[in-house]
Amino acid sequence: MTFLDRLALPEDARARELRAALQARILVLDGSMGSQLAASGLSAADFGGAAQEGCYDVLPVTKPGAVAAVHERYLAAGADIIETCSFGALRHVLAEYGLAERTAELNFAAAALAAECARRAATARQPRFVAGSMGPGTKTITLTGGISFAEVAAAHAEQARALIAGGVDLLLLRPSRTPSTSRPRSAASPTASSLWAAACR
Repeated sequence: MTFLDRLALPEDARARELRAALQARILVLDGSMGSQLAASGLSAADFGGAAQEGCYDVLPVTKPGAVAAVHERYLAAGADIIETCSFGALRHVLAEYGLAERTAELNFAAAALAAECARRAATARQPRFVAGSMGPGTKTITLTGGISFAEVAAAHAEQARALIAGGVDLLLLRPSRTPSTSRPRSAASPTASSLWAAACR
């Protein structure tokens, strides 16, 4: 079984286009979203108020132009795959900003915004793709508190569903501090294509 087979991409036109691109050449992934946004001089008002300041995952709704500008710079530099602005958009992380009930909305918005930027930059010679960025969250699974396996799996499943609905082409699970945090994340989206999860199997 090849690496591409292990990706288990769903058989639709977009997945076939991604598979063909991966077979043809090495695809270039974009760089950091957070550091670019941190350097853009955003104010508390851009985040929707002081209570949400520093929550970059709300920006696809409150300041979409700032997020789109980062996507566009990476695309102009030649990135084949751009990541959504959703690294921390998990229910238990967003709860720290009073945004837990907007989890699906924020992930969908991040995916739709990135997909539109990718669509505008795509050409017949260089199609562009969107990876749904899924971070490890801010809590570690432990026996003495923190968060449970089931809660982490549910949070990532919720995020994955919203990102897929918003138009991502693959899900990118980012490294966790412990393997115990990665397992429920992979279990949360067993049918979605994930470069990170596939590479670690």
